[in-house]
Amino acid sequence: MKMSKAVFYGASGNQYVFEVCPKDTQFLNLGGVYIFTRQSVDYQGRISFQPLYIGQTSSLTQRLTPRHEAWGEALTKGFNTLCVYIDLNESSRKSCERDLINNYNPNTI
Repeated sequence: MKMSKAVFYGASGNQYVFEVCPKDTQFLNLGGVYIFTRQSVDYQGRISFQPLYIGQTSSLTQRLTPRHEAWGEALTKGFNTLCVYIDLNESSRKSCERDLINNYNPNTI
């Protein structure tokens, strides 16, 4: 079930619009870029998403499960929301992933 959209920016300045989903979402077998995030709401009701881990895959179905190598550690850091950007082109996915990692540098898990 999709909840909303979130915008993330790459180091290049490119903007990527992600679907925001509960972490237990069952995904189609599509390629995409994904971000494990900690969603929070400030005192004015504004929602924000802190990237904890950014990756890309040719199969969201196979990759976005509790078996993911960063899943457990991300949970300890407050991982509560998945953000997903569907992209069927491997080269484009890898470029997007690298652009986002270069901006947010989240993969310290």
